[in-house]
Amino acid sequence: MTEILTMLQSSTTMTMTKAVIIALSACLLGLLVSWVYIFTSKKTGLTRGFALTLVVVTTMTAIVVMFVGNNVATAFSLAGVFTLVRYRSEQTSPKDLAFIFVCMGIGLTCGIGYIHYSLLFAVLLSAVIIILTALNFGDGGTVGMNLKIVVPEDMEMPDPFEEVLSEYTKSYRLVRIRSTDFGSMVELMFAVRLDKNVDRKELMDKLRARNGNMPVTFSFDVPKEK
Repeated sequence: MTEILTMLQSSTTMTMTKAVIIALSACLLGLLVSWVYIFTSKKTGLTRGFALTLVVVTTMTAIVVMFVGNNVATAFSLAGVFTLVRYRSEQTSPKDLAFIFVCMGIGLTCGIGYIHYSLLFAVLLSAVIIILTALNFGDGGTVGMNLKIVVPEDMEMPDPFEEVLSEYTKSYRLVRIRSTDFGSMVELMFAVRLDKNVDRKELMDKLRARNGNMPVTFSFDVPKEK
């Protein structure tokens, strides 16, 4: 095992054996991180496609770094990877973005031949993520949800709901306004944080009293399955 690691770190010539070992190692470590993502996202919801993406990102990052080596193209390749991360980050949560950065770091380390360090960092970070998730670190006794309120097109918005939202939520933010039913209705989407003990039925009743008893919907901020 020691001879293999020494060969991977010291050899400057790419061989089939070296390429296979690095790619397989990155893939296995990507599977470890993907499993941690699945394990820690059971309660909040997970996307199978994203779990697969973590494995692919780890492996492809290692392959790119492995083949460009010290070439000037390395900078451009890594810039492309970070561009993809930014694009993905616009559609996902900070937690998912953190998992992508973990996979990229592991892939980079594997790609330059330091597989033992990659394994160490992967196990360490996985343990930290699992422990923090088990302790509900950063939870604060609140839950994040999406609140959708449908109102008539001629109704003043979102002022009628601010008093109720200020009373029942820890924080709220209007994130989207769009027309529905051929322009006769308007849909307001709020990102809210609720205390876990708040009476959601009572909150919905008060909101319906202000929007003419039209639909009010709560949903968890779970990525859609694709």
